[in-house]
Parts: sequence; structure tokens; C-alpha cells
Amino acid sequence: MQTKRQIQIVESSIKLIATNGIQRFTIKNLSKAIGISEPKIYRHFKNEEILINKIVEILNLHQASIEKNIEIGQKDKNIRTDIDKSNLALIFMGSFRLLVKRRELNNHNFNLKQEEEKLINSLKLIV
Repeated sequence: MQTKRQIQIVESSIKLIATNGIQRFTIKNLSKAIGISEPKIYRHFKNEEILINKIVEILNLHQASIEKNIEIGQKDKNIRTDIDKSNLALIFMGSFRLLVKRRELNNHNFNLKQEEEKLINSLKLIV
């Protein structure tokens, strides 16, 4: 079981990685981003590797959840079966991540809801 602070640190880490990339992820950058001192972060996670492992664990849970829904859709013949559920999950997750990144790179100058609907309609054509 994680503490509220650990959950905050992990969620903030995921956002920071999504924004700046894993290459620029450091405890120092995380500390600045969320206003918690580095020593306090290290009280909750012994080192950066443990924190990264927790992030990967959470992302794997998200992927597993998406894969389970895809599997149900495949069994019900609503989603094509010639593409592996893991690959479809990565396509979905990656597509939405790129949409958010594109919005960020465009200084939030487009309607996210509208673009999201277009993306969903395109993904429906794929599956």
C-alpha cells in the first residue's frame, strides 16, 4: 500500500516523464516540479530506480487493463483478432500520448475534445 505522498510522487513523475521524456527525468527535476525536497522524495523511494520501477508497474497495470478490454472486444468479434492485443494497446496508448504532446507543442491551441474524437474515430477504423 502506498502513502498519499508516494502516490503524489509517482503521479507527478509520470506527468514529468510524459512532458520532458525519460532522459531528462531526475529526482532533482521532480523535486523542483512538485515542490518537495529531494531528501523527502528519497524518504519515500530509496533511489531513482525504485521510483522508476513503481512507475513501470503502474503503466503495466494500465496496459494490462486496456489489453483485457481489447481481449473482450476480440472475443465478442468487435475488435479484429489479426493484431495482437498488446500491440493494439500500445497503439491506443501511444496515439493518445502523442495527441496530448501535439497539443502541448502547439501551446494548447486546438480543441482537445474535438481532436480526441477524430482520433477515436480513426482508431475505430483500425480495429
